[in-house]
Amino acid sequence: MSRKSAVSLGDSIQTLLQNLGLKSRVDQYRVIDSWDEIVGEAIAKVATADRVKDHVLFVKVKGMTWRTELVFQKQEILRLISEKVGKNVIVDIRFF
Repeated sequence: MSRKSAVSLGDSIQTLLQNLGLKSRVDQYRVIDSWDEIVGEAIAKVATADRVKDHVLFVKVKGMTWRTELVFQKQEILRLISEKVGKNVIVDIRFF
């Protein structure tokens, strides 16, 4: 195999996931895994990414005050998720 036709293992896995229809689901779990990094330490202390269903991220929040604050920051958090994991991986966030 020549160098030009060599494909990295990561690229091969991404292609396999895409072909199996699993890439979107894996990307959604990456959001949960990367939550602390995406939102930063301050928010991560009071809000935990819990689960994803139908491209909606459910986030458990400590207290109504923080829930209200995060509702105001939702669009920015969605933008950060898009930058980190990809567009349309998460289309909405529900804080509870």
